[in-house]
Amino acid sequence: LLALTLVVAGVVRYLRFAESRKFALLKAVSSAFVFIAFFLGLLMFRKKEESPFEHTLHLLESRLATDRTVAIEKLGAFLERKTEWAPLVIEKLNDEDAAVRRAAIARIAELKENSAAEKIVQLLQDPSDQVRSEALKALRTLADPSVAPDVFALAVKEGDPELRIQFLATALELGEPKAVPALIELANGGGLFAVDAAEELKRHFAPGVVPADVGKLKRWWEENGHRASFDKSTKLFWLR
Repeated sequence: LLALTLVVAGVVRYLRFAESRKFALLKAVSSAFVFIAFFLGLLMFRKKEESPFEHTLHLLESRLATDRTVAIEKLGAFLERKTEWAPLVIEKLNDEDAAVRRAAIARIAELKENSAAEKIVQLLQDPSDQVRSEALKALRTLADPSVAPDVFALAVKEGDPELRIQFLATALELGEPKAVPALIELANGGGLFAVDAAEELKRHFAPGVVPADVGKLKRWWEENGHRASFDKSTKLFWLR
């Protein structure tokens, strides 16, 4: 405002004391025209402001892992355009950063993107325990029974007993009966997680089906395993 006041004052003074007011006025108008043309020219080259959606997509491709993680979380505000960004989030399942992979898994689970179920199964072998736990949670949410055999196969190879129980429980929840004898073996083996294995087994069968006595589990399954059937609606096993 001060600069503008000085400019106006200077122009008025110039016009007042000029020898030829017509010539001075012509110069003032010409100068004003040049200034306006210059200003408009600057506006033409001004960078367009990004929309919030475009800005979030650019964050998704940032070199900083924190930016990519934040972008995945923010994309939830643009569900009406998920067909545009869902494939980009699925790509982030292979991100170099564990936090980004974990965020991508959670977002895919919220979207119920079953097309990514097989890729999430592959993350059950991820070096990060947190990523593997998030992958198990997502598979239970997606509830795709086609990946149950793969989850069970990876459970057999899992070295961490706590995660192995979670793997087997997920396989059961997806309808894989082979997980039952594996949980029974863990329950009968004693140790720190034996109780957890027995509880997971009972939790995935209809009430009263599994015997309370852990020592009877193996014989019970040998006698009744062929009668077990999975109900998709309740996600429980029943005996026919």
